[in-house]
Amino acid sequence: MTQPQAVSRDSVETVMNDVFAAPEYDWSAVRDPLAWIRKRYYELVDWFAALHQDHPITYWIMLVVMLVLLTAILAHFSYLIYRALRPQQAPAEPATGRRAVVRDAAWYLQEAHRLEDAGNLLGSLVMRFGSLVMELDRRNIVKFDPSKTPVEYVREATVPDEGRDLFRLIVAGVYRHAYGGEAVTHDGLREFDRMVGELVAAHVP
Repeated sequence: MTQPQAVSRDSVETVMNDVFAAPEYDWSAVRDPLAWIRKRYYELVDWFAALHQDHPITYWIMLVVMLVLLTAILAHFSYLIYRALRPQQAPAEPATGRRAVVRDAAWYLQEAHRLEDAGNLLGSLVMRFGSLVMELDRRNIVKFDPSKTPVEYVREATVPDEGRDLFRLIVAGVYRHAYGGEAVTHDGLREFDRMVGELVAAHVP
């Protein structure tokens, strides 16, 4: 009987290295850009759970404080929207003889560009949203009311589901900058304009 020929360790390692060097065996981990945020979120949840168990009084005090802060932030932003969108009562015959200003969608958009040129990008974003609301009101998609929040306009908008989803994304962007503290950029304003244009052109009769 013929004895099996011994294979050297170096030969085996060479073959294995050649095989696993193929692209299909590239096992490098895919980087998740949200992994760090997700990890911090889970750590925060665990911390709150431990606080609830070990120090329930402190837990409830912190919860009440956070709810108060959130309510204050929402009230402040609603006030900003109210100030931006509330109609101004102009005299029937201005003393200067100039024509009364009509705060329609075009006026809000013009004001948005003025604020952007002045460096007030958040104010420009709010005015852009005001222009959208006025345009939707003109087309009977929503009913303008200075006491309404942006989310209420999304709920009442008479648009298809695709349009409502896009409108919801637009409002989420406004909230993200106003509440979340995310800085507004010129590119962000261009993207906002693009989404508004798509909403009006594709989903608003």
